[in-house]
Amino acid sequence: MKDRKPVQTELNLQNVTGPVLYSHPIPERIGSLYTNEVIRFFIPIDFFKSSSDLHPNNLFGTNVYPITSPLPAVCVHQGIISKISSRPEETFAGARVLNIYEDEDNYALDRVERFELKNVTEKVIGVDLIIRITGIRSYFEGSKQFDVKTKGSMTITAHGFAVIFGQTIYSQVEAFDMELLSLLKQLPDDSFYDERNWLRFGLTGEPIDCYDVRDFCDDGIPFSKWLSQKLRASSLYFDTMTDRYEMAMMLNGDKIILKLAKLHQPLQSIAQIRSDGTPIKQTSKTYMMDQIEWENVEWSEEGVTINGEFFGPIVSYFWAKRKRPLQ
Repeated sequence: MKDRKPVQTELNLQNVTGPVLYSHPIPERIGSLYTNEVIRFFIPIDFFKSSSDLHPNNLFGTNVYPITSPLPAVCVHQGIISKISSRPEETFAGARVLNIYEDEDNYALDRVERFELKNVTEKVIGVDLIIRITGIRSYFEGSKQFDVKTKGSMTITAHGFAVIFGQTIYSQVEAFDMELLSLLKQLPDDSFYDERNWLRFGLTGEPIDCYDVRDFCDDGIPFSKWLSQKLRASSLYFDTMTDRYEMAMMLNGDKIILKLAKLHQPLQSIAQIRSDGTPIKQTSKTYMMDQIEWENVEWSEEGVTINGEFFGPIVSYFWAKRKRPLQ
């Protein structure tokens, strides 16, 4: 994939709404955030080298997108906001920082970093993200300056600080400028604006990755290497229009064997599956095939053919880390 130069354009901030709370305007102080509120953010992209940089899987990393507007600068990790820094108010001389994690297992204070707002040009490309706040560990508020020490002995100076637990309920890449959108559609690289929905709602009503056969093509990479990065560490789950399936691996001596199971109804949520660990317990699924060799797994545009039997069309999929041996 060829890189391209960043598109230099400006955004009329008067035409952008966000961040806003559905119930009332964005609070001036962190302390006015309460659990079970739904909050919506627009995450502007400061720069990009290629359209693949705008895929949510690439956005959810360590990048911070600095801005100079009421919009927040956000760092997200695997779909969960981990840093938000709003513009300083007159009584807020420093950065306001929120840390939002998926659950307490992922809570780590050493992820906190001081974020300085920078004077940069706004870009019109970004991610529209909605989260549901599920819990607040602690917070400070007011104009007093707080020094927060991390586990890595780093000192963070902030005028507002909170550790928030939240759940992503919607994420969609957006463009607020039709001229720029038209320009991007004319580019030869079609991996971003190609009429695809990057995230879809799965059978349990949660946003998960849109199925794309390109995600499962090894492009000549040896299977043992691809597998070591994926199936050795995680189990694969994919949704058809009616059912959810689990694909997990086991070692039979030196031979790698896959098993395919159909999950029982009512389906567990993705959050529950990831919390309980995978492969999920045998009482919650029915094995469809076992002793599957990788050579007999064929991914296609519509779905997957295993040992000659087609499963699909696959609508969406997700990975969940392994915590127990395959039964």
